[in-house]
Amino acid sequence: MANRSSFALALVLALALVLSAAAQAVPGLLECANRASTVGDEALLLQLAPCAAGVNSACCESAKSLLALGSSGELAGCMCQPLFYSQALDRLESNELAKSFGVTGESVTKILKDCGVQYAGGEGANACPLSKFFGKHMGGDMMHKDAHAAPMMHGGRRLLLA
Repeated sequence: MANRSSFALALVLALALVLSAAAQAVPGLLECANRASTVGDEALLLQLAPCAAGVNSACCESAKSLLALGSSGELAGCMCQPLFYSQALDRLESNELAKSFGVTGESVTKILKDCGVQYAGGEGANACPLSKFFGKHMGGDMMHKDAHAAPMMHGGRRLLLA
């Protein structure tokens, strides 16, 4: 009987973990691409201007308000979308404004990590929902209605360029 009790408790705890992750659902790939396209690269970069001086409280406040799950920022939770995150870093590295400030994919990942913003592949406090429970390669993708159906190319153009 004790084994059934322990199993039931473990099952309830596992369900609670999954439900708490679902409460902070990661937006779908198409939604993130549309948000980024609507706002524009330069406007997004300007929101992170406090980070040009390095990681500090103003930088982290800007990064969290723009990107963190649960925030109201334009790209809230989108860094947990693995394909979007990867393409966003690629776009930053080819953006002239970002280049002029020395922004690289590595520097952006450092900002996210140091500021405690969740991102695809992040660990600990930086891990995305469900990745803590199922492993970092899941990235919460199973929660997205369009994660597997969304093509990254459309009419010969990448979605982030649309």
